[in-house]
Parts: sequence; structure tokens; C-alpha cells
Amino acid sequence: MSKKTAPGCGTLILGAIALLFLIGKYGGNSTDSSQTPQPASVQVTKTPCPPGGMEPIEDFKRSGFIMQISPDGYDVYVSRQWYTSTLEEKKLIAIAFQRCISPGLHVNIYDGYSGKKLARFGEAWGFSIEE
Repeated sequence: MSKKTAPGCGTLILGAIALLFLIGKYGGNSTDSSQTPQPASVQVTKTPCPPGGMEPIEDFKRSGFIMQISPDGYDVYVSRQWYTSTLEEKKLIAIAFQRCISPGLHVNIYDGYSGKKLARFGEAWGFSIEE
């Protein structure tokens, strides 16, 4: 049995790979062990969209992956292509949405057809899949 992919899926995957590279290069989480842990009361700040980060976001829009963005930018509605992504891809996509679309510290991702909440990412709490 062969796996069916949506039209334009190859372009979408290439765009996602480019975005993952940009996030890793310009905005990934630091793993420097010399840093001391910060107390929970420290103010969390928004990590900016990496240089060139909007290009893959525009590719997501053109391909139909992003169906709609709420006026305030905190909610992104995605197509069924979301379901064909791996967990790691979903996490990186959510991080990109938060950094390049949302004006704040978090983003919610919804199914563009059913309105069901699929995932969320926040600078303070990280990535989570909704059940």
C-alpha cells in the first residue's frame, strides 16, 4: 500500500526544512551548560522571527497549509496537511508560528475545518499537542 501525499507537499516539506534550519541557526534554544538556571520569576521575552523566517511562512500560506490567521495573530488554522507531519515537524512549525506570526509569547493551532485545537506553543511552557 503506497502512502498518498497532498499536492504541493514536497514544496511544503522543503519550506519546513528551510525554516527548521533558520530556527536552529538564529533562534534555537541554547544548550550551553555553563548557563545557570533562571528562577521561575524571571520575565520571559519573545524570541524574534529569524532573518528570512517569513519566506517559509508565506510558502505555508500559498500551499494552503495555513488556512487562516486570527486578527490578533494568536490563533493559526491549518489544513489537514498538519496530520501528515511528524511530531518534531509539528513542534518546529509551532515554534515558527509563534516567532513569526504571533505578536506575543504563545500561539494556538487549530484544525481549519473542525475548529478543534490541535496544539499550542509558548515561550514559557513549550510545545504541547491537545487531545
